[in-house]
Amino acid sequence: MKILYTIIFFCLIIFNNFSCTRKIVDCSKFRNGKFTYYSSANNKTYFIERTDTIQIETDLIAGKLSKNKIIWLNPCEYNMIAYPNNEANDTIDKLFQTTFINVKIIEATADYYIFASSIKSTNKELTLIDTMKIKK
Repeated sequence: MKILYTIIFFCLIIFNNFSCTRKIVDCSKFRNGKFTYYSSANNKTYFIERTDTIQIETDLIAGKLSKNKIIWLNPCEYNMIAYPNNEANDTIDKLFQTTFINVKIIEATADYYIFASSIKSTNKELTLIDTMKIKK
């Protein structure tokens, strides 16, 4: 009887492993479009318009625009770097003009997607996981 319980236990474990497959995210609809993003770091909302290779971000409070180049690595991951801006006075703006930001789309719904973005500096890496809303 003990052997029967052991066999049933292992069969349940195997069944559980096969039934818990990871969801496949369809990222094709995020290559182009309009999105909004609220940053809790600075309490600002951004309007984002993205084509296949360019992303333009507008700070809705200050009206400041930033233009970024996008290089898609696979359907759900891209690198982004800011286009040179002569008005970039502070160190953070200059960092974004010389360092890639890696963005991975990790979950998606009809109304938003969750992304993880990371930037590597000299010997540190900063990672942010947040939500981008799809503008309809």
